[in-house]
Amino acid sequence: MIKLVVRPSEGPEEIFSVQKQSVIVGRGSNCDIVLIAEGVSRQHLKIEASRTGVCYLTDLGSTNGTIVDGKRIKPNTPVPYAPFHVVSIGSIPSIAIDTGASAEKTLSAYRSVLRNEDKTAEIQLDIPAEKTVVRPRPPKASDIDTSPEGKALMPYVAIVVVVLGLSYYFFMK
Repeated sequence: MIKLVVRPSEGPEEIFSVQKQSVIVGRGSNCDIVLIAEGVSRQHLKIEASRTGVCYLTDLGSTNGTIVDGKRIKPNTPVPYAPFHVVSIGSIPSIAIDTGASAEKTLSAYRSVLRNEDKTAEIQLDIPAEKTVVRPRPPKASDIDTSPEGKALMPYVAIVVVVLGLSYYFFMK
């Protein structure tokens, strides 16, 4: 069961309950939950409740998008929802979603979803090119040539270092 609490900017909140695991929200008459509000598309948002207690939101390519915590989510990409997220669509500033799972179960399932994601992050920094500096990375131990040819040269390198050190000691005094 999915319960939706819609808090419009004006007027009383509305509560919708649907006995389904997947719900389509929009202003179209074929939607499971019909919201008549400015900026809401015919098929705006899909809400799916998994058996583990995690709720996923998917923007269905709506014109004005679905906003979660002030950020527009990518269309047609499921995003995990947790009870502390603020969801807004169109002119509706706040929608709360309840899947009937306990808060503890929902949060633990949400954390496991975040831990199991593909561990990639997209970071975008708006830094002017003239303010950036490219520095070579320092050599690592793994950069040392450990091939048989490289190991064969090691004794000769050591001898050269010792000879140069002794030469400096005796001839530079």
